Amino acid sequence: MRRTTKADGSQVGLASIGFWVHTFPMQWNARWLTNDYKTITSDSPPLIDAFTKLTDMIFKDRVTGLSPGVSTGSGDNAFLQGKAAVALPCCYASRFARSTKGTGVELGFITFPKGTVSSLDVSPVVMGLAKASKQRNEAWDFMKFTDDKSRLAAAEERIPAVLPDMMPWVKQNFTEFPDSKAEMLVEGMRVAKPLEPLRYHPQWQKMSTDVLEPAWKEVMDQKRTVADMLKGVKPLLQQIVDDHARARKK
Repeated sequence: MRRTTKADGSQVGLASIGFWVHTFPMQWNARWLTNDYKTITSDSPPLIDAFTKLTDMIFKDRVTGLSPGVSTGSGDNAFLQGKAAVALPCCYASRFARSTKGTGVELGFITFPKGTVSSLDVSPVVMGLAKASKQRNEAWDFMKFTDDKSRLAAAEERIPAVLPDMMPWVKQNFTEFPDSKAEMLVEGMRVAKPLEPLRYHPQWQKMSTDVLEPAWKEVMDQKRTVADMLKGVKPLLQQIVDDHARARKK
């Protein structure tokens, strides 16, 4: 990332960082919340190490689109315009590949830089029927149809989350990009680590809105160190977890 970053801020090594809450911790086998959904572990050494590496990239090495003084922007356009060497294009890899046409960019997939592990940052999309549905049988049949062969993923241009559907998806979408190494996505999905438990907690949105987003803004504004932030949010997040557990017992 340092080698592909220009000192004048016109080009960076990494356009974006994924979702700050879980993309980096996943590479360090770190967790905000224990797997039993009971205990916040934001002050654990692995999580602090993960976020220290991330903030070093942003503020110390200044190799990302989020770094101060950088004029490239932090989205996919920075990559497409040749202002960033690497981009993390969320879940729409096939659409992103097509967007490189005519840009002069040679697309190729690489593994995420390794912390303790290297993992795709993936999670399934939940589907369900509305309670107010008047034609539940037909809606159920349609939902099964969209789920079969990952048809919904194809319609939304997302990566299929079902392993047997992935190689057909790669062949269908990346035959015109023979040097892209898109097959790596299949193996990456096969060995991908579980998503951060905090994202599955019923009070996730409250935690994000009330605690995490304001705390991260302080870090990005350089008003708070990442270690101080992670230690400071622990009692706030734990209170939300405990309140939810007590409410369920009533």
